[in-house]
Amino acid sequence: GFDLYSRILKDAVRDLRARQGRADGAPARPYIDPEINIGFPAHIPAEYIPDVEERLILYRRMSELDSPDERIDIALEIEDRFGRMPDEVAALIELMALRALLRIAGVVSLTYRNQIAGFSFHPEARIDSKRLLDVVAASKQEIRISPAMVITARYGRELESPKELMEYLRDIFRNIGIWV
Repeated sequence: GFDLYSRILKDAVRDLRARQGRADGAPARPYIDPEINIGFPAHIPAEYIPDVEERLILYRRMSELDSPDERIDIALEIEDRFGRMPDEVAALIELMALRALLRIAGVVSLTYRNQIAGFSFHPEARIDSKRLLDVVAASKQEIRISPAMVITARYGRELESPKELMEYLRDIFRNIGIWV
């Protein structure tokens, strides 16, 4: 009952904000649910939380993170309630924080394989094109833009976790003028 009401209310507020724009007069960011394919094992094992309903509630709450910083509270709550987290749960929390970061940045898709992150922005994302081209030019071929507007960024080694990938992308976003 209350969970459903809360979800409906949150959806309604998000839709209303999208229609009205932001308080500073800038147009609202479109709501983006990024497609992420990064290959890190991330889930809540049944051995850790046996109750299926409880796992589903946690999956939903994690998927609703509005900013990467909110991951800290949910991680503390999970450890408080269920004990030390397995690596897969910690990775899931970081993956959901990464999803929140991508939403804020306006990224619609992200892939990561073999030291290369590939991502693309929503057409309405506010990107400073000149800064992006300057970053690409200064990167010595480590960052490229395809004709399809997919940005690929090569990292110097294999990343170990969604958290490392999030920090790497956050640096790129900041360099191109997206403050996340």
